[in-house]
Amino acid sequence: VASCGNNHANIDTNAYYPACYGLDNIVSVAYTTRNDSLGSLSNYGATNVDLAAPGDQIYSSFFLSDSSYIGPLAGTSFAAPYVAGTLALMLVKFPAETYQQIINRVLNATDPLPALAGKCVTGGRLNLRKALSPPIRLTALPPTADGLFQLHLSGGPNRTCVIQVASDLTGWLPLCTNTTSANGTFDFTDSQSNSPARRFYRAVAAP
Repeated sequence: VASCGNNHANIDTNAYYPACYGLDNIVSVAYTTRNDSLGSLSNYGATNVDLAAPGDQIYSSFFLSDSSYIGPLAGTSFAAPYVAGTLALMLVKFPAETYQQIINRVLNATDPLPALAGKCVTGGRLNLRKALSPPIRLTALPPTADGLFQLHLSGGPNRTCVIQVASDLTGWLPLCTNTTSANGTFDFTDSQSNSPARRFYRAVAAP
């Protein structure tokens, strides 16, 4: 895990190492503020920075003594340890997976932020809880006797999820919000699915 530097520069055009090495085991990290904006010092890069993590208003131990602390501080060096710790927890929870799979789990679980759009590969900020949670899956069940479409959602126990619907795969609207049972599932029947309009479905974790 490599911090991407604190020059407020685009490292896609002004390379910063080791963050810019083209190796699949390097995760490059920018930092965000408590307001979910990109840190004023943070470097960025749509292809060379993978994600961001909190790195502002940080208090840290300091070299003056065993009990010395300093802060508040800001920088990518404070964001990178959050990502390193997340990856360590992921390796414990998913010991059979390769490092590429573990990294992908973390990157796919980020929270998209407008301030990070075009600033890093994921356009998102680290979300440990989402990374540790099992993926949410929707599967179709046989239709009801009157032809209504039924869905089975699985996503881990006691997890609030939103089933969304769209007619064009872009304009998603909430259709059902529910919390999974202790076995991590719930079923849903779409009472509007007998209309002639085409309908697509997806499920996401509730904010």
